[in-house]
Amino acid sequence: MHRLLERAAPLALLATGLLSGASARADADAHWRIAVADREEPVVRVIDVADGREIGRFATEAPAALRLGASGTVVYAVQGNADLVQAIDSGIAFEDHGEHRDLTIGEPRLLDARLEGGKPSHFVAGSGRIAVFFDRDGRAAVVREADFLAGSDRPGWYDTAAPHHGVAATAGAHVLVSVPDAEDPADGPDHIRVLDADGRPVGGDHACPDLHGEAVSASLKAIACATGLLLVTTTADGPAIEHLPYDAALPEGKATTLAGGTSLQYFLGNFGPSAVVLIEPDAEPAFRLVELPSRRVTFGIDPLRSENAYVMTEDGSLHPSAPPIVNATRFFHGIAARAHRGTPAPAATGNRPALTLS
Repeated sequence: MHRLLERAAPLALLATGLLSGASARADADAHWRIAVADREEPVVRVIDVADGREIGRFATEAPAALRLGASGTVVYAVQGNADLVQAIDSGIAFEDHGEHRDLTIGEPRLLDARLEGGKPSHFVAGSGRIAVFFDRDGRAAVVREADFLAGSDRPGWYDTAAPHHGVAATAGAHVLVSVPDAEDPADGPDHIRVLDADGRPVGGDHACPDLHGEAVSASLKAIACATGLLLVTTTADGPAIEHLPYDAALPEGKATTLAGGTSLQYFLGNFGPSAVVLIEPDAEPAFRLVELPSRRVTFGIDPLRSENAYVMTEDGSLHPSAPPIVNATRFFHGIAARAHRGTPAPAATGNRPALTLS
């Protein structure tokens, strides 16, 4: 297991790759599984948290980044070097009985469902649908997750002006797509465009220079820009988008990665090498900077208990944040924040944080 964790690709999202079997009741009625991708080999392993056993191993076509689906029980292996997205069923399922949900446990399995296209990158799940942006094609696939996994639905495709490192997300019946820089698409996107179900633009584009990073918190979507955040709410008339500028009291910098709370509406973002920013759009101030004792390596929010967030720093400490960040636990002597490499990533599994190393 130690060797596996040393080579593991990170579980993003504070548990992207975390397959939760938690019901709405207590942890005693929960079951937890973690999917771990290998950054060197094309394989995804599923581990049972209760006893640490590997209960499934699935070959992919390239090393994968793992993303959690809208259901919370299926993980997607996004394989940019293989032009492919595959789906792995955790074996955990819920049956809704109104006042409660029954939890059933089975074997994990690699599903037949596949999305193919040029260099898949950003994966966004929400409201029962998934959206995947394919950088080399400059277009996005959007599909209802349950139908896609059952093999009964084909994705809708939404084109942009040129290939670029972009993003797409759903907002009710509409789709949000990034718009590449008009002069040089390689510079990345600088606007968000709203499309209807047929791919037609709705209204004007929304400026978002240096667009990178998105998250969902409850019913609110946030997209990170150099100037602040675009906040997206879904209304009966379509998406409503407003710009939330960075607070003047913040130092120079920007967020490029976001995580969103589920039961509490807030966002956590990176902001410079040694800080994170807590974002509460309706608060005053909306942005609160949290300085860290050393350089940040990664961060995330507990998907079930949004009051719990975790930040790992380069000195090897895992900081639980409620916020402010206090009571750091030292896990390792030190961890380098390497560019273009996998990094440690926290994942919440009931009352126990899990950690992968790469």
